[in-house]
Amino acid sequence: PPPLPPPPPSPPPPLSAAGELCVLGLNTRNPDELLVLALVDVPMGTTYVITDKAWMGNGFASSSKDGDLVWTASAPLMPGDRVFLELQGFAVKLNREPLYIYRGATATPDFVFAISNSADGFSRDFGDTETRGLLPNGLELGVSAIELGDVDNGVYNIAAHGLGGTRAEILARVADPTNWQLSAGRNGRFNLAQFATASP
Repeated sequence: PPPLPPPPPSPPPPLSAAGELCVLGLNTRNPDELLVLALVDVPMGTTYVITDKAWMGNGFASSSKDGDLVWTASAPLMPGDRVFLELQGFAVKLNREPLYIYRGATATPDFVFAISNSADGFSRDFGDTETRGLLPNGLELGVSAIELGDVDNGVYNIAAHGLGGTRAEILARVADPTNWQLSAGRNGRFNLAQFATASP
C-alpha cells in the first residue's frame, strides 16, 4: 500500500496573555495617552481592552466614571513594535488609579499588563472603587505589572535602559519604576507619540 501522508502540522500555540504587551508610557493630563510595546507576534485583528475599572478579584467594579477602550490591531505586530494610543472613552484619574490591559470577555478577562499611578498601588482598600483595584491573578509586580507611585505622567527611559534582550529581560526592566522618568502636571507630559514605530 502507498505510504500514509504525513500528519498536518500542529497549529501554533495560543498567545500567552501575561506580558505579551507592556506599557512604556502613560500621560494622565488630557488627552490621556498610552505607549505600548509588543513582546510577541500579535496577529492583525487581535483585540485588547484597556480599562480603568477597578479589578475586585472576581470581577470589575461598576462605575459611571470609569470606562473601556477597545483596541483592535489594524496590522500584525512583531516583537519590538511600539504603538501610541489615545485613551478615548474614559479619563485616567490624576496620580491615583490602576489601568489594566486584557483580552477576552469582560467576565473572564485574560490579563496582559497592569500599571498604577497611585500612591496606594494595587490596593485592597475598596473605599473608593474608582481609584482602587487589585493586582489580578496571573500578573506579577515587577514582571507584568508596575506601580509608578503618586505621579501624573511617566515614560520608560529607553535611551538609558534599552529594549534589547529576551522577553523576560525586557519585562524586568520595564516593570521596574526606577527605570522610568516621572512627572506631575500638564506641563510635565511626555511626547509619547515620538516613540511609536507601528500604527494602532
